[in-house]
Amino acid sequence: YEGKWAIDANEKDLVLHRIAVKEGYHHLHIGDALIKYADVIAKENRCVSIKSDTHVKNQIVQHLLMSNGYVYKCIIILGRDEIDNSRLAYEKVL
Repeated sequence: YEGKWAIDANEKDLVLHRIAVKEGYHHLHIGDALIKYADVIAKENRCVSIKSDTHVKNQIVQHLLMSNGYVYKCIIILGRDEIDNSRLAYEKVL
């Protein structure tokens, strides 16, 4: 782990674990709609931030997060035993 969250991780965070759109439905802005819906859910539940991470090679999700107000914060290392277990972490402060 290197870097720092704007708001320390706590129980008032919403965490986006996976974002996926079925092949054949790409380019219909469904990913944007999912991200915007996460904002609604977070605000309804009085969350203070939304956090997410993605693989370094997943440029689509990186773009999706940044174009919806998320800021790159740090690299996190997953606790799993994988060859490439680092992820780019993003946060949106509400």
